[in-house]
Amino acid sequence: WDGHQMCVSGDQFIRLFKMRESGLKDFPQFKGLDDSDFTFTDHALTPAPERRVVAATSAGPVYLLNCEELNVSRVIEVPFAGQNLSAFTVTCFSQGFFLGGGLGFLSVWEKSDQSDDGNNQDYRMISTLFSGRRANIVALDIADTEENVVLGFKNSDIGTMAFANIFIQREAKELTADVISRGFHCGAVTGLSAAVHRPIAATCCQTDCTVRVWNHLTNTCELGCTFLGEEPVS
Repeated sequence: WDGHQMCVSGDQFIRLFKMRESGLKDFPQFKGLDDSDFTFTDHALTPAPERRVVAATSAGPVYLLNCEELNVSRVIEVPFAGQNLSAFTVTCFSQGFFLGGGLGFLSVWEKSDQSDDGNNQDYRMISTLFSGRRANIVALDIADTEENVVLGFKNSDIGTMAFANIFIQREAKELTADVISRGFHCGAVTGLSAAVHRPIAATCCQTDCTVRVWNHLTNTCELGCTFLGEEPVS
């Protein structure tokens, strides 16, 4: 990649820019994509030598954009197998990219031997996994060593997955993330109970199937438990 080139995306906008001493020079719009029709939730640059942008939209489709030809090289209409979900975040690794979507689903795409435009390799979905948390995945990152994947959830939970396990268990439908920092409920609190002699309170949420114990002196979540397949109401 050109170290002086950057991509910016957002509401009804995605564009490449070239950094110069006098400021930023914008490139023409990508051919075949009317960006005013979409809200772009995230984008990521594929590793060199490819020159492509993976762009996720709130409407659902994910676009692979060729940065040399300034056109759309592929549209992924269904980014998650068996799920009608949008991707909120995307991150690339050496052989593909990950998409983080609604309700805790993660989609893994890997390079294939086929070519989508005569110059770049195409990608194929190898798995769609449930992370074990019923909250939207809104942030993803992969360590440079590609040993771990870090997931940020809309309810402020932060979890990790072993990179190798995602590929070893690619046929599995669920791979539970190890939560290293607990956040908040991602739905209405359906039950609440406060301790008499200690500064703690327990809450439950039917939406994310969790029970959490809070310390209202330190304003922190001290304990959390997920009951998958069950919906605690009180």
